[in-house]
Amino acid sequence: YIDEYYKMKEVGDKEDFKVFFGIEITLDKYDNVHLLVYGVDPEFLLKYPDIYDYELKKIYEVVHSHGGYLVQAHPFRPEVYLLNTKYLDGIEINCHFKKNGPHVEDVLRIAKENNLFVTCGGDFHNDTPRSICGIICDDNINNTRELINYIVNTNGIKFLVHNTFAEEPYVLIA
Repeated sequence: YIDEYYKMKEVGDKEDFKVFFGIEITLDKYDNVHLLVYGVDPEFLLKYPDIYDYELKKIYEVVHSHGGYLVQAHPFRPEVYLLNTKYLDGIEINCHFKKNGPHVEDVLRIAKENNLFVTCGGDFHNDTPRSICGIICDDNINNTRELINYIVNTNGIKFLVHNTFAEEPYVLIA
């Protein structure tokens, strides 16, 4: 996993685009639930190689003790449930083609009700057409902490959302 990050970082440096380290954890204790970890480095993963086996509260505490942020990935897939938002910093709009839509309204409502920030991703695993989605942000962001700061502190953040059932992606301002 870490090797793949460094390979992609090398490509990004060569092709002039930014690559940030992040982790998606498939939790052992919570069926079909995935967490995204932002703001940590590869050494974090080496220090906690079995973090996928922790309870949610412990994951949250460990991630925060290293200055990171915890986001629940694709919380509205049919086989997934929303975790205790007390131990989350954010929630994801997900644009995976095989699932039942990005649930933008649900994500924004839950984020607002629980003071969570919102991210957007495609969850591409080479098994579907590639989604066109993400966060539209300033070019001067140089690391994950700056990215999260931008997401948390920008009013009217722009997301590129590709709804599973729509032909073209659209820009959402939230």
